[in-house]
Order: sequence, then C-alpha cells, then structure tokens
Amino acid sequence: MIKACFFDIDGTLYDHATQSIPDSTKKAISQLEENGIFCGIATGRHLLEIQEGNLLEDLHFDWQVTLNGQLCYDQDHLVHALPIAPELIPTILTIAKEEQIALIMVEEDRMASVGYNRWLEAAQAAVHTSIPPQANYQLPYPTIYQISAFGPLDKLALFQSIEGLRVTHWHDGAVDLIPANGNKTAGIRQLLADHQLSMQEVIAFGDGANDLDMLEAAAIGVAMGNGDKTLKQHADYITAPIGQDGIAKALRHFTLIKERKDAYV
Repeated sequence: MIKACFFDIDGTLYDHATQSIPDSTKKAISQLEENGIFCGIATGRHLLEIQEGNLLEDLHFDWQVTLNGQLCYDQDHLVHALPIAPELIPTILTIAKEEQIALIMVEEDRMASVGYNRWLEAAQAAVHTSIPPQANYQLPYPTIYQISAFGPLDKLALFQSIEGLRVTHWHDGAVDLIPANGNKTAGIRQLLADHQLSMQEVIAFGDGANDLDMLEAAAIGVAMGNGDKTLKQHADYITAPIGQDGIAKALRHFTLIKERKDAYV
C-alpha cells in the first residue's frame, strides 16, 4: 500500500513554461493529504532557492529532501545532513579554475558563486533563479553539501574521475556534485525510517536524470511525459507532461486519488 509520495520540483511540480504549479497538481496533492498519504519534495535545489522563487506557492509538504538528498527536513526540522568530504574541495576548485568552470557552492544556510560563464547564466535563467553572489573560498573551508558546476560537458566530465564524488546532470552544461554515497533515495530512506515506512510504500515522480535513483527504488516510479528519455526507460509508468495534468492523471491511474467534479479544469 502506498503511504508516501515524493515529487521532484522543476519540470515535475513546477512548470517553467507558466512559472507556476498546475491547478490540477495542487488539488491532487490536497486529496493525497486528505487520504492520509505523506507528501514530500525531492529536489536538487536548496531551500533558499525554493523560498526565493516561491516555487511551492501555498502547498504544504511533510518532508523536504533538498540538494539531491544532502539536507533533509521533517517539516522544518533538519534530520539528515551529508556533506562533501572536505579533502575533495581543493581538487574541485583547482579543476574549475583551470578549465574555467563556474561553480555554485552550497552550504547549509547560504549559496555562493565561484567564477562566471555563459553556462552558469543560461542554466540559472532556465530555472528562473538568480545567480548567488561571488565568494572566495580558502582554507579552512566551510561545510559544503553540494556544488553545482557549469561549463561544456567534456570539461564537466573531469569531475567524474574524483573518487568519493557523484556527478548528476540537470541541465545542458550544468551538473551537481554530491558525495558518492548520497542521492535522493538515501535522503528519502532516512525520513521514511523515522516513520517506520519503507521505499515499498512510496510512489515517486520525476523528470530528470537526478530522479533516476528514486524512481528505481520506489514501489512505483513515475516519469513525466516531458521528462528525460533515459529516465522514462527506467520508470514503471509514464504519465502526461506537466502542462497536461500529468501528476493528477497518474495518481488517478493508481487510484491514489479519485476524480471529483470540482477537482480539475
């Protein structure tokens, strides 16, 4: 029986074409809550970005898995934190400087840029998010939970050679760097364990490559119709695109919500 539902934000909950969450999605999530199903987000974003753009609008979520699983919250309480090993930071900074790769360094309570290029500008514009202020990172480094890197794909591939690091692609010319043992599923499992739940009681929705692990681990993994081709190949179900009520249609398909006369336009 499904007892929890996790949603990616960009391209899954939040439609960048309209810069809003579809009304059908809002009403579907409200019905899930009425039916006693936990609802959570699982995103590569930081809470600061979510708040800046008011991306979740007036929706309530029980759980927030942020930074691809590196900082996870039960309501507003931090329950899981997995930073990048500090000894990896100098290597990342050196590669970025030598290859003119721009970075966004993500700490628990702030984000800062190191360098600037057209890939950084394009990626942040695509997700309607401002570029954080520049900062100079020197020893001793603060605790870093995620690093977003921006540049040509062949240059970004250099980070894959760093042992202890996971590289996840989220936009043309943009990847997130997180600990090798970190991902959305790891964060979700921590939240579930605190409530005596398992991944076999989860349905997960996503559209991008960084959603692959949670769609595979969940009892039901749903790929959005507008999603990544590879992700769709690993999904249990492919729903309609975000702008065509994809989330609501999938939840009705799996009988997690019922169609109501007042529910959808």
